[in-house]
Amino acid sequence: MRGTAELQASFTSIDMICEELLDDEGFLATLRQARGTVFSDEDFDRLYPSGRGRPSHPPSVLAALLLAQLFYGVSDREAERRSRLDLSWKDALGLPLEHRGIPHVCLVEFRARVVRAGMAGFFNTQLLELARRAGVLGHRRVVDSTGIADCVVTMDTITLIQSATRQVLDRFDRLEKKAASGLRSSLRRTDYDQRAKPEINWSSEAERSELLSELYADATAVLRAVEGTADVELATSADLLGVVVAQDLTETDGEVAITRGVASSRVISTVDVDARHGHKSRADRDDGYCDHLDDKCLADGCGFGLTQTATGFVPLP
Repeated sequence: MRGTAELQASFTSIDMICEELLDDEGFLATLRQARGTVFSDEDFDRLYPSGRGRPSHPPSVLAALLLAQLFYGVSDREAERRSRLDLSWKDALGLPLEHRGIPHVCLVEFRARVVRAGMAGFFNTQLLELARRAGVLGHRRVVDSTGIADCVVTMDTITLIQSATRQVLDRFDRLEKKAASGLRSSLRRTDYDQRAKPEINWSSEAERSELLSELYADATAVLRAVEGTADVELATSADLLGVVVAQDLTETDGEVAITRGVASSRVISTVDVDARHGHKSRADRDDGYCDHLDDKCLADGCGFGLTQTATGFVPLP
C-alpha cells in the first residue's frame, strides 16, 4: 500500500525549529523547495497496486532521498544515517525532528519496484529535471570511472592456487572418480580439501620456497591430466588455475618464486573471477570493479543509478 507524505507542517518540523541553522542555498535547499513539484506520491501509484497492508514510506520522499544520495555519493546505509541524524537532510525530505530515518532496505525495494513497474524512464526524467533545477548538471565534475567494492575476500597467492586446484580436482572427481583418485595420489600435497592455509613455519624462507614448488608442481600435473577435456566446467576451472599460477608464480632453473610486482588484470579471487585490483592513485586503492560513465550516459540519466538498454532502463550492475 502506497504511503502519502504529510503536506501540513508539524510542530517538530525542522524548518520551524531550526530555520536559522539551515542553508538558504545549495542542493538540499533546492531539493526542499522543489519537494512535491517535480514528482508527487500519486506519480508512483503503479508501484503500489494493492490498497491493503501497511502504508509504505512516501515514494516522493524515497525518490528525493535517492537523488540526495547520488549527489553526495554515499551508500544506502549512509543515506539512512543522514536521513535520521542530519538536520539538513531531514528538512530536505520533509521529515520531522523525531523521525527515525528511511531504512536502507526501503531504498533497495523502491529501486526494484521502479524497474518492475516499467517506470525507470519516467523516474530518470523526473530526477534529471530536479537535478537541473538544483544545478547538479553543469557544475559537478563527472569522472570517467569509479571503483565498486566486491563482496568477497581478496586471496593471496597461496590461497588462490590452492582454491583453483581444489576446484579442478573436485570437478574431475565427479566426472572420472578413478582417474581423479590416481591423480590425487600422485600429487606432492594431500591437503587440497582443506580450506585453511598449509601449516608451515611461515618465517622460514626454505619452507615457503618448498611450498611454492609443491603447489607449482601439483598445478602443472593437474593441468596436464585434464588437458583437452570436453567438459565445459572442468575446462573453465582448469583455465582459471592456469591463469592464477601464471600471474603469481615464476619458475627459473627449477626454482619457483612469487612474481615480483602485480600482474595486469590480476585475478584476486576464485569465488568472483571478475573482481580486480583497482586504484585511482597510490593512496586510493580498492578491490572490485570499475564502473564507467560517459557524457552520453549522463545525458540519458545513467548517473542516477539506472542504465539504458535495448529494453529500457535497468539498475546499474
